[in-house]
Amino acid sequence: MHSSVLRRTLAAGASLAVAGAGIAALGSSATAQSASLSYDCLLLGSIESTFTTVADTDLPAQVTVGSTTPVQVTATITVPEGTANAARGLGTSVSGTATINATIGGVATPATVTVPATSTGASGPLVLNVSGALDAPYVADAAGNKIVEADSYTANLTFTGGAFDPFNVGVTCESPDSQDTTVDTFTVVESETPTEEPSPSESPSPSASPSESPSPSASPSESPSESPTASASPSTSPSASASPTVSPSPSASTSPSASPTASPTATVAPTPAVQKTTTTLSTIVKKRQGKLVAKVKVVGADGKPVAGDVKLVLKQGKEKSKAKVTLNTFGKGKNAFTGIGVGKYQVTAKYQGGATAKKSRDNATVKVK
Repeated sequence: MHSSVLRRTLAAGASLAVAGAGIAALGSSATAQSASLSYDCLLLGSIESTFTTVADTDLPAQVTVGSTTPVQVTATITVPEGTANAARGLGTSVSGTATINATIGGVATPATVTVPATSTGASGPLVLNVSGALDAPYVADAAGNKIVEADSYTANLTFTGGAFDPFNVGVTCESPDSQDTTVDTFTVVESETPTEEPSPSESPSPSASPSESPSPSASPSESPSESPTASASPSTSPSASASPTVSPSPSASTSPSASPTASPTATVAPTPAVQKTTTTLSTIVKKRQGKLVAKVKVVGADGKPVAGDVKLVLKQGKEKSKAKVTLNTFGKGKNAFTGIGVGKYQVTAKYQGGATAKKSRDNATVKVK
């Protein structure tokens, strides 16, 4: 009886997008909030709805290999007025929890969030502020650029203050195949090592001072030459006194001043023409539709997206399915494999490389129950 009442309420007032609070778990925080994402939701197994959400995490932009990072999550859900009116028919307050099927770098990292008791209000849009955390801290096991995605979730919501207090609603939501569900990106880096100080290489510069020392030696060369001319008597004596004119010999000390000028020429290092790349593969199974969606992102050693093609191979036993995707300007691509049933699947993504990017690959194992 409760289900029949709910079906009539939703049909009259639009979908129960308030259930969207569950997806609040994941978002971009390393740099900014996530984009506004849309999800296709199914309520009570048959009632369809669509909602949007903007989320955030406290993940830093960069973490170190081997580090463990607890990740907190928050989100704001705005429910359109028409859908909010339908929710108000179920109760004056809504609360609950949700489990998000999220991934980081293609590895499952589920999250749980809480929808605090929130008044459904009297009119207008319904805004829900929710929060939670990843079920386990994130462990950075390998360097590279990581993608946080939220492809689906399930929620259990409870409405109170209505005719059937409490009224429980189960929700299942999935992202459309065409949507990029990236909600955050960050980088895992190797531990920093101390660098050598180049300051000692500049020490030869003081050697310039000896190069000027010969200039004072010019004064003795002039003083003896003038004194003999004043006394005209012995013509041979001035020849002996002329010996001080040899004193400019210290001018040979100018040779050290030339040596430091050669050192700067060795500081130029050529930049590599071809850089290494990192391919990141993530998957999501849409069991109701019999689909497995494979998503890839490829970046260079400098962390920037690269261009080119990626070959995707889906294997189950001896059967194989292949596809080729061309990366977009963000270095991303995706393909949906159909005919997916119960079983174990191997997915491989092979980036084909380019003129300035080396080949790379990633793989994943998917179990469908």
